[in-house]
Amino acid sequence: MVTWQIENMERLATTGMIVRVAWRVTEQQDDITAFTCENTTFDTPGDPFVPYEELTPDQVLAWVQATDHAQAVAADVHARVLAAQNPTVLSGVPW
Repeated sequence: MVTWQIENMERLATTGMIVRVAWRVTEQQDDITAFTCENTTFDTPGDPFVPYEELTPDQVLAWVQATDHAQAVAADVHARVLAAQNPTVLSGVPW
């Protein structure tokens, strides 16, 4: 299961426009969990502009998930889960 979470946001004091979103993407399959925390910056307001007080987590996550960077990070997290499920290198001793 993949989950996305907003960790924090920064906004312009004058307009309330979101300029940075700190987020986390986590994938869990059985007993394997991988995650990454990242930031996405925005330099233009959304269209239409949503006042800060009216923002929802789903809206902000949609902005983040629409970026190529976020999709690449999610793909990397998924690859790490797959690698842990099918290791190519094992450790330990035979005794």
